Amino acid sequence: MVKDLVQCPLCDGLAKIPRAQLISELSDPFLLKKVDNLLAELHAGRNLCSEPVSAGAARSDFETQVHSWNPANPMWKRSPKE
Repeated sequence: MVKDLVQCPLCDGLAKIPRAQLISELSDPFLLKKVDNLLAELHAGRNLCSEPVSAGAARSDFETQVHSWNPANPMWKRSPKE
């Protein structure tokens, strides 16, 4: 039996699900409430970092550390600390 698979619009087409399951999921009356709750949780998690990060301070650290890197070591083999 061949299933009628479609790309899932909720995960930007990364998964394939049966058409009947997609229709049942999208016709769920509580879907909007679920999505609103998930977005509220994501938004609340973003507000945990209340202090802005200064781009200038990070750049000055980079400028001083970049000169200590070993230029013979390829970029893709360097550690994340470099």
